[in-house]
Amino acid sequence: MKSKTSILFIILCALSLVLFYYITEFFGTELREISAVITQALLTFAGIATERNNTILRLGDMSFDIIPACNGSTTLQVLFISSLFLVLVNSKLNLARKIVCLMLSVPIALLANGIRLALLVYASKVKGHVLAEGGLHYTIGVLGFLIGLTLLLLIFDLFSDKKDDEY
Repeated sequence: MKSKTSILFIILCALSLVLFYYITEFFGTELREISAVITQALLTFAGIATERNNTILRLGDMSFDIIPACNGSTTLQVLFISSLFLVLVNSKLNLARKIVCLMLSVPIALLANGIRLALLVYASKVKGHVLAEGGLHYTIGVLGFLIGLTLLLLIFDLFSDKKDDEY
């Protein structure tokens, strides 16, 4: 990365971290509700009957509360900063496409968090107890993030101008 681009990246990262701090402070409950809606939709799509009451999901006799730590703000921060980096280093995107890719990192992060939570709920159902912590919880968290990062990279590839790659 060129030095001006590096400095711009550092400044934008710092600003986005401050921005996401306030987003989490003021919209934490809304992020939890969005996560609950997405999780319920994914579980229902997979054929798993799920009831939702605000941020609480019920599967039969099991209950899952999407706590503040699971609202998706960390995934949102990391994928947005990853998107910032990709925008700055990708010369195959014009300005409009860079802005669209940057904006798409938000719904991708929300979807990735919903996938993560759906996998945690499903794994909990299979195990017979809520997986609130531990190795499997951590592994599913990493998997959810990798799914989000993969989707982000696919979006960037889809929007990239392929002229330079053609023979």
